[in-house]
Amino acid sequence: MPQQMGTTKTSLPQVRRFNRFLHLLIVAWTLLIIISFARSWVQHSRHAQDLARKEARSRFLMEMAYRQWVMRLGGVYVPVTPQTPPNPYLADIPYRDIRAPSGTLLTLVNSSYMTRQVSELLQASPGPRHHITSLKPLRPENAPDEWEAQALRAFADGATEVSSIENQNQQPHMRLMRPLITDENCLKCHARQGYQTGDVQGGISVSVPMQPCQDVMRAELSTGFMIHGLLWACGMLGLWQGGRRLRGSILERERAAAEQAALREQLHQSQKMEAIGQLAGGVAHDFNNLLTVILLNLDIMESRMPICETVSEAATTVRNAAEQAVGLTRSLLIFSRRLPAEKKPVRLQEVIQPIASMLRRLLPASIEVVTDDDAKSGLWVHADATQLQQVVINLAINARDAMPEGGTLHIRLWAEEAASPSDLPLPRHACLSVSDTGMGIPPDVQPRLFEPFFSTKPRGHGTGLGLAIVQSIVENHDGQIQVQSQLGKGSTFTIILPCTAPLDIVQPAPKAIQPPRGQGETILLIEDNEFVRDSIGEMLRRLGYDVIAEADGRAGAQEWQRQHERIRLVILDMDLPGKTGLECLQSLREKGSSIPAILISGRPDWNHADLSDTGATTLQKPFRADQLAETVYRLLHPADMQG
Repeated sequence: MPQQMGTTKTSLPQVRRFNRFLHLLIVAWTLLIIISFARSWVQHSRHAQDLARKEARSRFLMEMAYRQWVMRLGGVYVPVTPQTPPNPYLADIPYRDIRAPSGTLLTLVNSSYMTRQVSELLQASPGPRHHITSLKPLRPENAPDEWEAQALRAFADGATEVSSIENQNQQPHMRLMRPLITDENCLKCHARQGYQTGDVQGGISVSVPMQPCQDVMRAELSTGFMIHGLLWACGMLGLWQGGRRLRGSILERERAAAEQAALREQLHQSQKMEAIGQLAGGVAHDFNNLLTVILLNLDIMESRMPICETVSEAATTVRNAAEQAVGLTRSLLIFSRRLPAEKKPVRLQEVIQPIASMLRRLLPASIEVVTDDDAKSGLWVHADATQLQQVVINLAINARDAMPEGGTLHIRLWAEEAASPSDLPLPRHACLSVSDTGMGIPPDVQPRLFEPFFSTKPRGHGTGLGLAIVQSIVENHDGQIQVQSQLGKGSTFTIILPCTAPLDIVQPAPKAIQPPRGQGETILLIEDNEFVRDSIGEMLRRLGYDVIAEADGRAGAQEWQRQHERIRLVILDMDLPGKTGLECLQSLREKGSSIPAILISGRPDWNHADLSDTGATTLQKPFRADQLAETVYRLLHPADMQG
């Protein structure tokens, strides 16, 4: 069995290459989507920075507009308050403080003081902030931080703007700084610091929180992620669908190429099976003709010869041999699929015992065949005995292949009893197991055991149909098949079939009943086989009938034309040369004749539907004399049969 059940590896190089190519496409598509999304991420990040930078520039420009307005006016006066005290850095300006006619003390606010005041107000609220600074600050609060100092040095080197993302208070901010260029209005306050017109006296840095811009970016990225995910899924679906179709096409071509020899062998096997089927049909036809001759002449001999024990025993032996030959022909026809299974109550022991005896002769001497019947009584199942025998033979062949060095084949019968005494007094199931002591079945192979054409045997040593046929037969009998196997310890196939009510095994011997005799009626017999024709004719004559026997349809039609007025019954073989028996009967019906007719044939595959409009009775060869006599008499004397 390991020879049959081992793992079979089929080389499909084109499929492997295609799979690698498909995997590369999947990786490439995934990378493309990732790169596209990353690019989108970068673009959105830059866009968020641009938005924040534009916000910072807008703040800077607005601040500069206010400063220019104040500088153009030379400053503005505002009431002195605790929040806006006189600017000590403007103390050298004689008119820094003035009193309004109302008596309110006013102080001068220049552009820098205004910027500082606004910056201090912004510190108390979230949002953008700005800071006026210089490398030469008048007040310590205007001293630059590290980033501002670097920006101021960059301005000294000619830069006009510095911006970057920096963390402030553990939050990202867009920091932007532009220089403050000294003009004539600035010299009023900063001339003492040595600045001249056109010098960079400092700068204003603006800090814009990135959080609002990042929120916008995340929303856009979320949409972009969904779009990219949808594109990736559509691409994967397209690759999967296209890959599946292409792989199927490649598999079909590759398997056809890789298994060409195996398919050719299967074709040869199929042709052989078809030839066997045709041969079986022809052999069955001829063999059934011969069996008809044997059985009919045996009846004739028994009716003529004096009854004695020796003759009776010999006749019984011949009849039993002929009945076994009938079963052999039927088995051949079932095997070739030209005869459907015929289920009936059979005793399982009577089915298995002949097979076990045959296997002892067929299997190698190194394999011991052991049979056990653990059932308390006969196991009856509703089955086709021939098919059950085929199941055991197929399992035995598998067991033989699993024991190349010899071993034990164990066939066991037992009953699965009813669940409780209140159930019917019958076993619930009949169980049949076929075990071997071979090498066992690998666990990865067991799920594929019953697949058609699955085989691990070398080419030419099996078709892979044995176990598939076994499963099909078992399921057709409403049964189950179970497998237990362990590597190195053999395998057991168990078949479970529902039990049925037994037939009466011992029946009283039937009383000898003389077949009904005719009253000189004329019967037209058309049969091309000489032996069959003579045997049927002789039997009918001995039954009191007048027989006109012809060998083909043409001669039979001529006799019908001459003697149709006295012919009471026609018996036609289905396989007549030139014109079949059915065609001959249909010709009679077309001419208006309603004469009773019997169609006989040794072929099993005739279409009984074609006989529906002929009113004919059929007899399947081989048949016995009493069957023929009863059928003929019933058609000629229907009233007597009804009475």
